[in-house]
Amino acid sequence: MKPLYQRILGDAYAILPQAVQQLHAVTTFHNYSATCKIRRGSNFIANLFANLLSLPKAGDAVKVFNPFALRRCAASSRRVNGCF
Repeated sequence: MKPLYQRILGDAYAILPQAVQQLHAVTTFHNYSATCKIRRGSNFIANLFANLLSLPKAGDAVKVFNPFALRRCAASSRRVNGCF
């Protein structure tokens, strides 16, 4: 079975960076942590939805910790700069 995000994104999944594809293709529990550059849309609607989904704010060196348990559906608990 294809990973959940691949099923959701369809053909657009192929243009994701390889590291992102691998992250979303795990089939067991994994802890991931990294320092990331996070970009967000600049319009009101994009930021409204990003805030509603609790996505992290834009930044150049954002510490991200994300434990993933993926099987048929995704379950994760993201921590950004020490906050859930």
